[in-house]
Amino acid sequence: MKRLMIGLVVLWFFALVPLGAADRPMALAMSVGQRGRDFSLGVEVASPSLFDGLVTIHVGADVQYKEGSVNGGDQQWYPYALTSVGLQITAARTDWMRLYASSAVLVFVPSPEVGSSWHMGGYGGFGYEFYFASQGSGSYYLEIGGTGTTAKASALAHAPSLGNGLTIKAGCRFPLW
Repeated sequence: MKRLMIGLVVLWFFALVPLGAADRPMALAMSVGQRGRDFSLGVEVASPSLFDGLVTIHVGADVQYKEGSVNGGDQQWYPYALTSVGLQITAARTDWMRLYASSAVLVFVPSPEVGSSWHMGGYGGFGYEFYFASQGSGSYYLEIGGTGTTAKASALAHAPSLGNGLTIKAGCRFPLW
């Protein structure tokens, strides 16, 4: 686990120095979505494009909200967090859109509200990115995929799973420079 995280951090630093022709700058993305049955608000930083614009490394954090109750009480939204490190591989690109595949390693941060501990999981999916005006001005994206994890909300009634299942995200990306 430690070696994997160190390797991903080293890969992230290499991404800051473009290899080949990088046609996309470093970008900041914000999203809203649903991961499994949980509401999601996320932020993500993407590296400049690598290998002639085919690969992008991204690091993100999401605040998830799980609906549930504690000891038969009222239904409420309980927050928890997860972080991710992954790759996006461009499948097709035009002047106004980009189609990509995305994968990531997820790490669930312990949360006393839902009674979760450290857990790892994975994400895989695909997305469409539509440019606002030109490729340098920002974009809107829609991503759909699946998340697999063993994280459970042990503090909530029936210990429901956290962030497991169909994932849908929509958001905006803006270049940082």
